[in-house]
Amino acid sequence: MIEDFMAELEQPIRAIKLLTIFMQEQVCDDCTFFINKDQRDKNENTLALNYAIELVNKDVLKLKRKYYKKMCREKYGK
Repeated sequence: MIEDFMAELEQPIRAIKLLTIFMQEQVCDDCTFFINKDQRDKNENTLALNYAIELVNKDVLKLKRKYYKKMCREKYGK
């Protein structure tokens, strides 16, 4: 049961890592300051990445709840 949970959890964790790398590059990218004086575009992109991370986190929580319920059923027979 735990092996199944860890296997399914691997993809969302990779997605979170990738999205945080994108966010770090977006925040640290000096090129956008020279091209676009307006900070609004950069902030909108950062917010979009943050929203995507929140969605992946919700998927992780759903997976965790699903497996904990299965584990309780197996252990206690409820």
